[in-house]
Amino acid sequence: MNAEDYRLAALGDADAQVRVADYYDEYLRGEHDGPIDVSDETAKELILKYYKMAAAQGNAEAHYRLFEMYYCALEDFIDQDLEAAREWLEKAVELGYTEAIYVAGRCYKEGELFEKNPDKAEEYFKLVTEKDPNYGVKIGFLYDMFEDEENMYRWFKVAAEHGNSNAMELLGDFCCEDPEEGFEWTLKAAERGENGAQHSLAERYYWGYGVERDLAKAFHWYQKSDTIASSQSRLGDYNYFGIGVKENWEEAVRWYQKAANQFIGDDHAQQMLGNCYFYGAGVEVDFEKAVYWYNQATKHGDCIAEQMLADCYYFGIGVERDVSKAFERYYQAVLTIQTYGDFYYFGLGVPVDKIRAFEAYEDAAAYDVRAQRMLGNCYYYGHGTKRNVEEAIRWYRKAAMHRDNYSLEMVNLYYTAHGGEEAEKWFETAAKIGGDQYGYASHMREYSKKAE
Repeated sequence: MNAEDYRLAALGDADAQVRVADYYDEYLRGEHDGPIDVSDETAKELILKYYKMAAAQGNAEAHYRLFEMYYCALEDFIDQDLEAAREWLEKAVELGYTEAIYVAGRCYKEGELFEKNPDKAEEYFKLVTEKDPNYGVKIGFLYDMFEDEENMYRWFKVAAEHGNSNAMELLGDFCCEDPEEGFEWTLKAAERGENGAQHSLAERYYWGYGVERDLAKAFHWYQKSDTIASSQSRLGDYNYFGIGVKENWEEAVRWYQKAANQFIGDDHAQQMLGNCYFYGAGVEVDFEKAVYWYNQATKHGDCIAEQMLADCYYFGIGVERDVSKAFERYYQAVLTIQTYGDFYYFGLGVPVDKIRAFEAYEDAAAYDVRAQRMLGNCYYYGHGTKRNVEEAIRWYRKAAMHRDNYSLEMVNLYYTAHGGEEAEKWFETAAKIGGDQYGYASHMREYSKKAE
């Protein structure tokens, strides 16, 4: 403890008395290791003594600290006393202590300590936001607890209109039924450096939600928010599929790894990292690592990774063959009968021969959805044939029309990168096909159309 604070407290300095009491209080709560020169029991007595000494001199913070102690029975060294708590809180409010004013309003709102009185709560909330508009955020969250969206929006807006960037982000993300208004709040928060808002703004530009679709601006804001896993994952997509930038699988892998290795890894990045190892895109082919990353993605519910992992178990790719596990992992049901092209493609009991695999997929593609998808892969990655992205997309589209999730995603990302009339037609088709990967995109596009 600062010796000067102790000296000033002894001389009657109310602020120093609060600091001394806080020091002992924080020690007993384990917020620091001391040192203190008294026993725990003596420390408890000194906390009350110094807070009360400061309160006797009209110190508002001391009044509020005493309210907390009597209301919450802090540290089990003082019995709860609601009457004393009420008196200390009322005095703190009279002295204009902002947190006390907010808490009093909350008590009136919830009917705790005081009789429930919504009008009185409103009066206190107005008072505290006049002193500090940032309290609009706390009040907004309080109304959110009561599922009162109208008042939640109203109080967030109070804080936002006074420059609170967190409130601006909240308005943009949750509170605005009008996509254009939501975009404006998100933009303001992003420009003020709110990392979450920067990612949200990127998503708005990417999907055209509340603003005209602009993949270049989306890319800019994904870069601004590149510590967020989903932004890293999207930057991986930009490089993997060449969305407005030169296709660069190595750079895509770098971004996917960043997103996949976050504390809560991004499932799309994990799935795409599995694909990179599976197909040798930007890294050497490593089926065991592909299986690892597919496994990680399935923990977050990624249906495409689930489908790919099922295939790995079915054919014993990167893992010991286990048909029962394969059946467990198929997204909805066992997919169509596999072609012998897989045996040549993956070297199952025969040497790997991508040319013979390609020929086999060609033979089966007229009736086999999986063969259509694998034929798309052959063209996309140049396996067994010359690389031809347009032809790959043609086959992915055929498979996608039969609800093949992997192909759906490949086509969606391709048209996201290239745009145009064909892209518009595809998005309409994808929305009709449905599937978990397209619910969000369809929702965004519908809102965008309403905004127009």
